Amino acid sequence: MPSYSDGHRFTFRDRVSLFIAAGLLLAGLYIGNQLEATVGVLLLLYLLFTRQWSYQLDAESLEVRFMAPRRLRVLLADVRSVEHVDYPLAGPGVLITRSRARRLFITPRDPEAFLVELQARMGGPPAGRP
Repeated sequence: MPSYSDGHRFTFRDRVSLFIAAGLLLAGLYIGNQLEATVGVLLLLYLLFTRQWSYQLDAESLEVRFMAPRRLRVLLADVRSVEHVDYPLAGPGVLITRSRARRLFITPRDPEAFLVELQARMGGPPAGRP
């Protein structure tokens, strides 16, 4: 089965986070306040390592790539359930529950198509919107 990929949908939460981090950094540099500039740099680094960038789905796993050189590989055999959810600040997305009750929320550009593709690769029934 060929791989399926989708990109991250830039959400309102992403925009606000980047705006705050950049504002702190620029204000700290402009005013000369090292604490604000340091907090801005640290927040930008945090966002780079935690914000998802793209999703690659193959026959055995889902690979989540982040803005920084970081990847998360989720084996489809470890996935217990997937569902379409709609969070207020993040918008529509896919909630993946893995073994040991670990959860992963992803926001592909087309969450419903991604959910259908994920369900098909897991061998489950076609997924729909709850």
